[in-house]
Amino acid sequence: MEPFRCIVDRTTRTAINKKQFSEKDFDIHKGEYRLKIENNKVYSQVFFDSIVPYKSEIFRYIQSYYRCFMGKKDIGQYTKFCLQ
Repeated sequence: MEPFRCIVDRTTRTAINKKQFSEKDFDIHKGEYRLKIENNKVYSQVFFDSIVPYKSEIFRYIQSYYRCFMGKKDIGQYTKFCLQ
């Protein structure tokens, strides 16, 4: 999941700037922010819509990673996921 964080981070920043996401969408419980259940659908849809355009790139990255891992290749041979 971590290699694709760039997509989620950019989407989050954009959604905050566009006022799609708000601090009011969360409750604070024991010092932690938790998304209110009624906002799950909206947030899931925003993230889904941001990830789907990269489905081919994500597939190729995972396939390449798997092949390197299974082939016990040196870490330097692993591909990196980058947005363009």
